[in-house]
Amino acid sequence: MNKINTQIHMKNLLLVSAVLLSLSVFSQSISVEAHKTEVDPTCCTTLIGDIGTEITVRNISDATINILVSRQTLNQTLGTENYFCWNACYGSQTSVSPDGKTFSPQQVDENSFQVHYDNKGYEPASASVKYCAFNEANPSDSACTIVYYNVNSTSVEGNFSTTSFSDFHPNPTSSTVFLDYSLNYSD
Repeated sequence: MNKINTQIHMKNLLLVSAVLLSLSVFSQSISVEAHKTEVDPTCCTTLIGDIGTEITVRNISDATINILVSRQTLNQTLGTENYFCWNACYGSQTSVSPDGKTFSPQQVDENSFQVHYDNKGYEPASASVKYCAFNEANPSDSACTIVYYNVNSTSVEGNFSTTSFSDFHPNPTSSTVFLDYSLNYSD
């Protein structure tokens, strides 16, 4: 009877150890949050004539990690394109950033991950794109968000009723700066 209890205790101990080990192996160290998940010209026209938003990336761990980003187009109007910026801006043919960005423990970056949609003059046009940030050393350690873009002829014309310019962002910057603007439709 004692031998049976010992075997059961050992099995339980192995099971608990396996669960704890799997929790430590699969603990997530990154979180992402899009500033806007629904993007249209009434909120988010950029200097280069497309629409876009930023995605906040957080290292929620106590370790320094190198973070890369990716995008996956879920659906998109034919003839339009989407792209992203992370340390640099990449064309629509790039789906994974070639370079990472080192994040200290608990570091937050609200502006470096910029995502864009260019309707190329097609109206109406739309896209839904899944954006992820992941640990270069462990790609399964990732976090994702989906951004929905929508351009239709009535919202574009209705958007340009007043002229406005945003502050330059990100600020400070070392290479690329953006300015959001809205012009009167006749301008």
